[in-house]
Parts: sequence; structure tokens; C-alpha cells
Amino acid sequence: MTPIHRVIDVSGDGPNNDGRPVSQAPDAAVMVRIAINGLPILEIELQRDTSCRDNVVGGRDAFVLADHNLSDFAGAMLCELMIEVAGTDAASRFRD
Repeated sequence: MTPIHRVIDVSGDGPNNDGRPVSQAPDAAVMVRIAINGLPILEIELQRDTSCRDNVVGGRDAFVLADHNLSDFAGAMLCELMIEVAGTDAASRFRD
């Protein structure tokens, strides 16, 4: 059975340190109708959410949900999953 909406969830607290440039990956995923949501951790780099929004997130209903420190990560991940399950209306609160 093919899923109705495919999503990649990306989380991190710093720059890409392996593989191709981060800015290339979203285009390939979005071309095949895969959305990419971001869960940046702002503990080390306070502007990680802006970088994530500009270089990682893309596709239908995609959003960024910033997490302020690693100790809150589990709760933020749960929140992100709940937003994805709830759908477009819930995700719209986290988009620009």
C-alpha cells in the first residue's frame, strides 16, 4: 500500500558534516513528492532554525519546529509527529 503523504524528519544541532551539500537533498525529495520537516536544536547554534528553513525543509505541508535544547528533544519530536498526523491545519501554525 502506498502512503498518502511521505515525510522525512530532519533534526540536528549543527552544520552538515558528511555527504552531499544539504541544499541539494531537499530538491531531490520534493521532486518525488516527499516532504521534509525540520526539527533544529538551537542549543549550540541559535540560528539553526533559519538555516533549516532556508536549506532543508521543503514540500507539501512542510514545517520547522525549533527545539531550544537537547533535553527537550523527545517532547519536541513527539509534538512534530502529532502535527504530522493532524495534518495541514496544525502544520500551518509552524510555517512562515
